[in-house]
Amino acid sequence: MNEAEKWAMDQEATYIMLNSGNREERKAAHKFYLNMGYKDKSTGFSKLLNQQSIKNGKGGGK
Repeated sequence: MNEAEKWAMDQEATYIMLNSGNREERKAAHKFYLNMGYKDKSTGFSKLLNQQSIKNGKGGGK
């Protein structure tokens, strides 16, 4: 992590972010990132698409 941060600063970056899955098995990694000074900032969403959900009008959008 330190090398990635150093590289980013060498590139004149002022901000760094990473994406880590929101699953039970990622909790230890999340604790590690928090201990490294990262903030828990975003929430992601996903949806399994299938023909039935679209036919039932639950597909969202148009």
